[in-house]
Amino acid sequence: RGDVFTSATKNYVCVGGSTTECVYLDNKEAWPYLLQQQLGKGYTISSVGKSGVTTREHYLHVKYTVRKLEHVNGVILSTGINDFMKCLSQGDGYNDGFEFTKQVEDSLINTIFLKTGRRQYGAWWRRTAIFNLVKNAYSSGSKYVAWQILDDNGANLNTWRANRASAAQLLDTMPNLEQALDEYERNLQLIYNETKAQGLDLICVSQPAIYTDSMSAYENSLLWMGGVGAYQSERGHIYYSAKALRQGLDRYNQRLQAFCMRNGIHFLDANAALPRNTTVFYDDCHFNKNGAQLLSKYLAQAWPHQ
Repeated sequence: RGDVFTSATKNYVCVGGSTTECVYLDNKEAWPYLLQQQLGKGYTISSVGKSGVTTREHYLHVKYTVRKLEHVNGVILSTGINDFMKCLSQGDGYNDGFEFTKQVEDSLINTIFLKTGRRQYGAWWRRTAIFNLVKNAYSSGSKYVAWQILDDNGANLNTWRANRASAAQLLDTMPNLEQALDEYERNLQLIYNETKAQGLDLICVSQPAIYTDSMSAYENSLLWMGGVGAYQSERGHIYYSAKALRQGLDRYNQRLQAFCMRNGIHFLDANAALPRNTTVFYDDCHFNKNGAQLLSKYLAQAWPHQ
């Protein structure tokens, strides 16, 4: 998503999940395009952000998608929320032993990238990467919870919010996140290694979210994330409170920052820079128009290559 790269500008690819994809914002309202405008004519900022994906998929996007693009100078990585939420949703079924093997990588490639040929998939949308990601996932474990994505008209948000409003219980204490954080860091290392192999600059952006220790009833009504099990498709599941979610997401942002500091990677702390309220977000973590503008302005001001 964005303008085509040419040799006339410095070109950066934004890699991330739905907060990078900006599915409900027009092209010129999404933060990658706004960042391009902020940085000026010498830059082109485009995006391969995709709803629902984690650092596992980010690594493969950098390894395969970014490598196919011409005139790329660097990658802007915005990540954390999906790794965190998928860990919580899987509960005791979380696969803390996940590692990239050739078989695992081949399986992921088959699910996150478009398949070629006219197979017996029926409707066109059954041939898309997103459909196959949700349908096949990539885990053989029976406890894997498929991650549903934002739909075109936002109807899913109403369902997911209603599901959270009917939570069986709200937990204020995070589970042990160490194994998940260790995998998160291993994936970050793979991403960094791949950018180095391609000779690309890497800029990491922390994950902002609306969560605070004390939120209004209206702000709480906008939330839908942070459940355990198939909470997007069913009611009555256990959820974590906004306070607990803030604490957990902070752990992911801190791990990202520490990783960047150890490796000399540019780290832009959007989580610390943006307000945690509805001037920025329309739900847990997704940017409204003003939020995208504020994020792009912060990133331009903190840009490491002035």
